[in-house]
Amino acid sequence: MAEEFRMINQISALKQIPVSQEIELCRVHLKIMSYRKGADYKMESSDIDEQDTIPPMIFHTLVENGLTHGYENKIAGTFKLQRIKNSDCIKYILTNDGEFNSEEPKGSTGFGAKYIKGRLEEVYPNRWKFFSNRSAHGWESIIEIRDN
Repeated sequence: MAEEFRMINQISALKQIPVSQEIELCRVHLKIMSYRKGADYKMESSDIDEQDTIPPMIFHTLVENGLTHGYENKIAGTFKLQRIKNSDCIKYILTNDGEFNSEEPKGSTGFGAKYIKGRLEEVYPNRWKFFSNRSAHGWESIIEIRDN
């Protein structure tokens, strides 16, 4: 926990951090939660550009929400982060294989979603989109950042 706290303390006041640093924070959090719950949670990533930056705690918030809402009865889980670069935007797609109650709202509307939207607007005014919904195999969150 000390490692996660140290990392959060270092980045919380920053406007942007390297995506690789955010991924490492997520992995540390999943390691702690795995230990705490006697579970095996992991994060995989693909096509990540180490030069990209994002507002801090964006993916961490999504991972934390995923654990809270989708892994209540699961002792293993995988979060997958993929980057897709198009001619005019970058998309980050974060999925997980959690089990989500069909009675819950389909999209993210809570404090975590509000935090993410606020940070995206602060750094990329009017150049972003955020979607987060149940999917056939768990949950999917998409962050799209347009070049200009």
